[in-house]
Order: sequence, then structure tokens, then C-alpha cells
Amino acid sequence: MGSLAQNNCYHSDWVDFFVEERLDKQVKLAMRKGLLDKSGERLFEKLYLRLYELLPENRHAWFMVIFGVEITLCRRKEKLA
Repeated sequence: MGSLAQNNCYHSDWVDFFVEERLDKQVKLAMRKGLLDKSGERLFEKLYLRLYELLPENRHAWFMVIFGVEITLCRRKEKLA
């Protein structure tokens, strides 16, 4: 997720964590930079509400896959620097 600061604050639910600590921060940044308008923001808000339905039953495993990809990308970036 680039240079955007990321918090790892505790959330009782991992979907809430992913929305609040990862996705929504990206959406807000895109809004500030004029890369996303209000209608795009509303579409993301609808997506946030549906994430429980859309993601696999084993949400914990899906979460670990996402973080594994993020960690791998960070390590590759460090090696290139």
C-alpha cells in the first residue's frame, strides 16, 4: 500500500480491521487527491457492507493470504532498494 501509514489497531472482527485500517484509508486518500468522486466512495461503502458475504468462509485464512502478499511485496521492495 505504498507510503501510506498503516495502523494495526485491534478490531474484534478482521473484516472491520481490513475496511477501516486498509481499504478506507486508500479510498480517503484517493478522494483527497481527486482520483475518486463521491459516487465511487459510495460504491466502496456498499462493498464494505457486503464483504462478509463475498469472502470465503475461512475468513482468517483469507486475511493471512492478504497479509502474506503484502509482506512479500514489502520484502521485494526492500531488496530492490
